[in-house]
Amino acid sequence: MKTVTQMREVPVVGEYDVIVVSGGPSGVPAAVAAARGGAKTPLIERFDCLGGMWTVGFMNPLFDSENKGGIIREIVDSLKKRNAWGGFWGKSFQYEEMKFLLDEMCRNAGVEVLLNTQYSDIIREENRVTGIIAENISGCGAYLCKMLID
Repeated sequence: MKTVTQMREVPVVGEYDVIVVSGGPSGVPAAVAAARGGAKTPLIERFDCLGGMWTVGFMNPLFDSENKGGIIREIVDSLKKRNAWGGFWGKSFQYEEMKFLLDEMCRNAGVEVLLNTQYSDIIREENRVTGIIAENISGCGAYLCKMLID
């Protein structure tokens, strides 16, 4: 198999405490928790909305939600207040309201949400991950971090 070695300079777009890759059911709570804890946190999402399998993948209902606490409990309680919870087995949500809620939670926590942004590589120093390379309509950029959650 032929290969090509690519060497290029990539501009550093930002430096963060925590970077979260993927704005799905685990990524959004991770980013919100990190930002609420005082960490400068971007959330890198390849699709045009947050929610992952909940919203883009249409995974509904949210089983086992009654046994969850923390941010998942906040999500369910907020959906109930918006009349966007119930339906199928009493555990379903309205997709668009879920998208709005997740955006709102991230914004209120101070998470920098980057939609339509594709993670393409990691940056390492010896055995430690120190950032990622991501690409979007603005081009290719390096996002440096102290911790990466993927």
